[in-house]
Amino acid sequence: MSYSNLITDNQIKNLHHTSMKSFYDEQKATGRFEILEGKEKKSYPNSTLLWFDNQLESLLAFNYYSDLFKNTLHLNDMADIKDEYNIGRYCVLVNTILNK
Repeated sequence: MSYSNLITDNQIKNLHHTSMKSFYDEQKATGRFEILEGKEKKSYPNSTLLWFDNQLESLLAFNYYSDLFKNTLHLNDMADIKDEYNIGRYCVLVNTILNK
C-alpha cells in the first residue's frame, strides 16, 4: 500500500520521538503495554519500539511498518500516563532492528 498521497515514506520513518531496541520483551510481563492492533508473538528479541506524540502518527507508522514487517504491533504505553490527552503514549513495535 502506498501512502504517497498523504505523507512520504521518509516522513513516516521520522515521526517517532523516541526509539528503543529490544525493550518490549523486557517490559511485556509487567503489563505496561496494551495491544491496540496486531497479533502478539511469543518474543521480539530483535525489535524496535517507537513512541509517538499522538495516535494518528502511530497509526500511520503502524500501517506503514506492518506492510513491511510481520508481527508489527500498535501499542498503548500504560506507564507514566502524562495527561488526559494521552500525549506520547502510542507506540509501534517493529519486528526488526531499525537504523536511523
